[in-house]
Amino acid sequence: MVSTAQTVHPPVRHLTSGRIRAIAGNIMSFFDSVGRIRKAAEEYQRLSLLSDEQLAARGLSRETLPQQAFRDYLIL
Repeated sequence: MVSTAQTVHPPVRHLTSGRIRAIAGNIMSFFDSVGRIRKAAEEYQRLSLLSDEQLAARGLSRETLPQQAFRDYLIL
């Protein structure tokens, strides 16, 4: 016996060039953000190795070091 039941599929969304560009832009933005965060973390690590006196000579303080290190790489 042959079944006549049909499977209902959701409508296919066509990827237009505009959607592809938007997706690619989002992916690129994500990796750009990851790169900026990594640079900020490296800057924080580098600065955290300095003594309090060395930080003060640069106009920095240990208490606000995270904000100061990330300020140049992230939009806060």
